[in-house]
Amino acid sequence: MTTEHDQAAPAPEADAPPADDAGHDHDEHHHHEGPHDYAAAIAGHRAEKDAFFKSAPGSPIPLEERDDFAGLPYYPVDE
Repeated sequence: MTTEHDQAAPAPEADAPPADDAGHDHDEHHHHEGPHDYAAAIAGHRAEKDAFFKSAPGSPIPLEERDDFAGLPYYPVDE
């Protein structure tokens, strides 16, 4: 008897670029060049995370503390 775990995953196409763990190709990010874009991307990700923590129903921040939440403390971006 075989289970779904016994079956091999399909092989990727030979000419396809490797996908990362998020499931997207790195080739689609070819327009991101230079350290300024990297720092801006990190800042945007951090802002999205802080906005989620401040207002989302699934936030780990208790409701009574969200008004005072100014964001997580982050290390400077190491380019």
